[in-house]
Amino acid sequence: MLRQIRKIIYCLFLAILLCSCSKKSEETIFFLGDSIVARWDVKRFFPAHSVENLGVSGEGIKYVESMAHSFCNDIVVVIIGTNDLKWINSEEQDPYVERYVKAIYNLDASTVFLFSILPRSRSTDSENIHQKITSLNKKIQSKVNGTSVVFIDVYEKFYKNGMNSQYSYDGLHLNEYGYELLSESLKTYLW
Repeated sequence: MLRQIRKIIYCLFLAILLCSCSKKSEETIFFLGDSIVARWDVKRFFPAHSVENLGVSGEGIKYVESMAHSFCNDIVVVIIGTNDLKWINSEEQDPYVERYVKAIYNLDASTVFLFSILPRSRSTDSENIHQKITSLNKKIQSKVNGTSVVFIDVYEKFYKNGMNSQYSYDGLHLNEYGYELLSESLKTYLW
């Protein structure tokens, strides 16, 4: 009985929360992710938009999960996943993709611009890192196609036998040219 009452209260709370969400007069674009986002000077690259950078170095999918229901009717740009690669083996890919996609949907954003996991070229990376990344990107993209999530696949733009050194200073983090390419890729989707 107590369990049923808790469920009813929880459902009512969610209904009130969802009903209280309303469009803001000036839409802010929130950038969410790991160090790739944290180092992105979004105010400089998107001066015509109200933007807020919520990137945190070292984060993975847990960080996105912790932001559940935080962006009701907002626009969110997400780059996440590179820090999770070290613990995902082939058997864990499908459960990870399910968790990943659920975390993206649970943001409750009106639109999510979800970037593919970028290539990387670190000396500590496993031999099969690029097969793992391309496999994850394909699985994630297939799960979000036809939804309010816009998957922006930039993997090939950044790839050249790993992370293209033209766009990165250390095989993982982007340099000025990398952020310019990332920004231009997003601008094709913004109004």
